[in-house]
Amino acid sequence: MPILTLSGSPSAPSRSGHLLAHLRSGLEAAGERTSHLALRELPPAALLAARVDDPDIAAAIRAVAEAQVVILATPVYKAAYGGLLKTFLDLLPPDVLPGTFGRAALRPVPAERCSA
Repeated sequence: MPILTLSGSPSAPSRSGHLLAHLRSGLEAAGERTSHLALRELPPAALLAARVDDPDIAAAIRAVAEAQVVILATPVYKAAYGGLLKTFLDLLPPDVLPGTFGRAALRPVPAERCSA
């Protein structure tokens, strides 16, 4: 089953990128086929201009459309996902993400609240 992990973090390295790498490692160890898309690597001008004919943007949209499972990870800013992810998701045709999906959000926790 083709599984795509998609990072919406504008930073490298990032915690969401690290989380996705860990998930891919586990999925691949279980025999799943995975690929990864880091939105920060897309050409910014083409992304902001919604140029879906740009080769890199078109390839990213195609990767989402061809995946059976898409796992998104992004930082949460002021209780919402970031503009990079929003900008990309707005480019997807309505039928690319059919059905229902779940979501999870991670937020920093002070070190004193974490147990070893």
